[in-house]
Amino acid sequence: MTDQRSYISVCVVAVIGALVVACHSFTTPHENFKKHMEFNIGRKVDDPASYLNRYPSRVINARNLPNKNIEIEYFSGYKGLGDCTVYFEVDSQTQEIIAWRFVGSEETCIVVP
Repeated sequence: MTDQRSYISVCVVAVIGALVVACHSFTTPHENFKKHMEFNIGRKVDDPASYLNRYPSRVINARNLPNKNIEIEYFSGYKGLGDCTVYFEVDSQTQEIIAWRFVGSEETCIVVP
């Protein structure tokens, strides 16, 4: 009987430990969104992996910035959740994405892990 209780106790502790680790390492949809957008930094606009190249229909507008770079406005939201707009700054000489920012909230600017 003692061996069975010990075995059950070890199993319970192992399950609780696994749950704690799983919950601790969970990435929120908004954190995942930020990681996905950050992934574009250093990539050229025509890079097959860049969001601007992969989803060209989501590009809303482009404008010249005072520093001679280009800002590309990109829709990144999900229908029904509200607006999330991402602005990518592109070096006009190299066509490399050098910065990004977003307008939206933690609830609307998401990428579900």
